[in-house]
Amino acid sequence: MKMHHRAKLADDQVRAMRAEHLPYVTSYEALARKYGCGISTARDICTYRTRKKVLSIIPTLSRDAGEGAIVKGARP
Repeated sequence: MKMHHRAKLADDQVRAMRAEHLPYVTSYEALARKYGCGISTARDICTYRTRKKVLSIIPTLSRDAGEGAIVKGARP
């Protein structure tokens, strides 16, 4: 997928940032430093305020899929 001309992070970086973010453990400041963006940008990405179309694939528990199933596009 082609990146927006003003985007500083690729879709894979956005997915990685969301995967690394753990509330009260990994700070937005640490993520911003690692990925070379602003703190508010890291916060907005992790809370899906921006880059909503980039869905992360995370392991979740689902009644229909069974324990440990991966649900495409699941949000924390």
